[in-house]
Amino acid sequence: MTTYVLVHGSWGGGWVWRALAEELERSGHRVLVPTLTGLGSDASNLRPDITLDDHIRVVADSVAETGDEVILVGHSYGTVPACGAVATAAGRAVRQLVLLDGFIPTPGRSVFDDRPDVADILAALAAPHGGLYAEPAPPSAYGIDDAEIADWLTEASTLMPMSVLRQPFPSSLRSVDELDDLDVTYVRFTGTDLFLSAEETVRARGWAFEEVDGHHFAFVTQPRTIAAKISIA
Repeated sequence: MTTYVLVHGSWGGGWVWRALAEELERSGHRVLVPTLTGLGSDASNLRPDITLDDHIRVVADSVAETGDEVILVGHSYGTVPACGAVATAAGRAVRQLVLLDGFIPTPGRSVFDDRPDVADILAALAAPHGGLYAEPAPPSAYGIDDAEIADWLTEASTLMPMSVLRQPFPSSLRSVDELDDLDVTYVRFTGTDLFLSAEETVRARGWAFEEVDGHHFAFVTQPRTIAAKISIA
């Protein structure tokens, strides 16, 4: 049995992992799906001063809660707090880090610093909320053309605090490639160009790189494929 901790991205919650979690559990694995502060089932605690440190703490606490070695999986924005958590004391329990179609943080720089194109998109989505919270991006931006999946994502998504995307990744935490004895795999979903540039960075760092033909939420529609990727990654 393997223990997995799955970290959702912007506008999401633990709910987004249902199909993949069920697939892993059918194979006898243990799965934790923490919800980041202010999102999903914790949306009632949304506030403008939520920090990236808050989100890193949620992930680190979930890893520590398992009391076991884990495979830590982050998706989209969720890769950022996942990378932060592996650099904390709790990260010693992480035997493998899997980044699914997401950001690769740079210590001392924010998501918006590294991706000004994303900053521009989210600024427009946050305009109705005074720049504090971003409305969910339309499913079409993720390459999703299935109406049922699109409706499911739209109905369940909640506002995203812009503060965590503006905060630099803590310089006090080492970058993932500086951590010894940690296997890292990046899986890019080819249905969009959101993270097209990731391959060059991943290969330069000597991490494993995989691709899956699917939209940004491929683990929702292809849970068996993704389960196999993160099981043998």
